[in-house]
Amino acid sequence: MLNKFLIFLNCFNFLVFLVNCNQYHYQNVSRNDLNLFITEEREVSYNRILRQFDKTNFDIFSNSNPLQPNYYHVVRQNSITILSLIDILKDSDFSPNYRELIIVIEQFIDNFYQEKTNQSNEKDYEEIYDGKSKNSRLKNFKYCLDKKNPLTDSIALKSISIIKYLNLLKKYNNGLIINDNLAHMPSNTTVSDIYFTVVKPDLQYILDKWEDLSYGLWDNVKGFHLFTSLIQLKSLVIGGEFSRGLNFEKDFTISLFSNADCLKEFIVHESGYIQTNSTYLIESPLQSEKHRNPTDSSIIIASLLSHDYEGYENNIGININDKDNENENENNLSENSYIDNLIPFNATDHLLLNTAFRLVDDFKSLYKINDILHSGIAIGRDTKERVFNPAFISTSYFSEVFYKYIFITLKHKQDIKICKNYKSLFEKYITKNYFQIDGNDIKNLDQNGDYIIKYGSKNFEVTIEGLLNFSDSFLKVIQKYVDYDGSMSETFNGVNGKLEGMKNLTWNYASFLSSTRWRLKVIKLIKKYNEEESRIS
Repeated sequence: MLNKFLIFLNCFNFLVFLVNCNQYHYQNVSRNDLNLFITEEREVSYNRILRQFDKTNFDIFSNSNPLQPNYYHVVRQNSITILSLIDILKDSDFSPNYRELIIVIEQFIDNFYQEKTNQSNEKDYEEIYDGKSKNSRLKNFKYCLDKKNPLTDSIALKSISIIKYLNLLKKYNNGLIINDNLAHMPSNTTVSDIYFTVVKPDLQYILDKWEDLSYGLWDNVKGFHLFTSLIQLKSLVIGGEFSRGLNFEKDFTISLFSNADCLKEFIVHESGYIQTNSTYLIESPLQSEKHRNPTDSSIIIASLLSHDYEGYENNIGININDKDNENENENNLSENSYIDNLIPFNATDHLLLNTAFRLVDDFKSLYKINDILHSGIAIGRDTKERVFNPAFISTSYFSEVFYKYIFITLKHKQDIKICKNYKSLFEKYITKNYFQIDGNDIKNLDQNGDYIIKYGSKNFEVTIEGLLNFSDSFLKVIQKYVDYDGSMSETFNGVNGKLEGMKNLTWNYASFLSSTRWRLKVIKLIKKYNEEESRIS
């Protein structure tokens, strides 16, 4: 009898959810004009995420079918989704026009809030993540984290997303939450309250667990995974930067930074993610030893989620271990200070770029639809996975990594360095329609044999144009294969392009919002570059 009641309740909640989703009318998206499509699909993505907000349980549905328990209340997907919403809020300077968005973010945080409960000790914290918490909302929350399934990247992603929002509250609302109608957080809740109740236990858990084996983004193979390690490193650094603004957290701050140093040392020198004589990154060294595919698209996604770039210009010359000048550093550094410098493998890193080009080339030959596409390459999860389907999230994020490469290059007026290890692929996908990269042209080679394209040169300008077109080509794949109303499924068929898998995963829409956000930034920088060059000429 109880089971029948629960089934009825789930069906009723699902019907309510469908009504909420249909409050927004989706038009047919453009199939011809990329700029128009991006405008339309951004609106679709934003509203899809908000309409999939469960006003009964105060959380985001990870997909549009809450009757599928494996996809419902997934911290990893929801945290990535929240990160995209925070970016929108940040770009708007915390505009009150985004009140609905603010409500979603704060109710996401409220799910994890236990008022006046000390969670800092291991026992209390394990109870929360084993579903034994006395907090009923937490008790029913499916964390996907226990001793049999240690997805510690979920906890790191959650802490990153919440800290980013707390930084916005500090900047725009005197460190106080906006929503006064939450289940657990009272109206006078401060960023410090949230930090000690929610964030610090997460950071402590990461401190305790980053040396343990866990699972990767795409698979259930236990081991060390580059995705998890980079996300954990980002959480430790951004957590340390936040906590050092709290004077009585000095010891914990030092612990966060010292562990961040150790974790970076592990990533770069001890883990096997970088192997001798290898020109690309290894996602899981243990899988590589078992002759499984050593690299996959999660490496690219990890790089994107662990680097912010907007505070990049303030990073030079900052010593992360200089704790004696905390007040001075706090006044002089932006929200993203020195984070990008500490975390390896950003969008201009040669190992990362070679990994990206290698994956692009592998996926191009893997999916039959790539043979018929006039522009673009559909990207999947793993070139050796059993289900040979491209994924919207992977395809979106591959456009973003090249947008960010352009952004950094133009922002800092850097020469373009084409590493000899991926020169042929760079020429194949970027410069083949403009000029040939001559590997014997000594005047354009550095001491390592890498080809240098000088900032401001004619070849520089056409290379930027080629990179922009290449980045756009991934979005054109999405434009071709989304449903008529702009909705996305988990994957699309690698042979005929038909939508397959779970519908409306929110992180698909989040990745599209993120990649097109960086496209808008790049377009502005290209316009600025052209204006500067026209004044010089």
